Amino acid sequence: MIDVEHEPSDDPAVERCCFCRKGTRYWYKPRDVACCQKCAKKAEPEDVPDKKTWCRREKIAFRAFTDPV
Repeated sequence: MIDVEHEPSDDPAVERCCFCRKGTRYWYKPRDVACCQKCAKKAEPEDVPDKKTWCRREKIAFRAFTDPV
């Protein structure tokens, strides 16, 4: 299990969990990546990607979702 922190509710941004990609306002602060509470219960610190890897995966997923087939 990893500890995640809730972002302030005055921030309108919702990021995608680094594991399941569902929207979340929770963050794993040591790596500065979003992680939902459900995934945090199952994850260990070594499972969490670093910020650069997480951002790269999100960029790839976004392109795959928005590019025409």
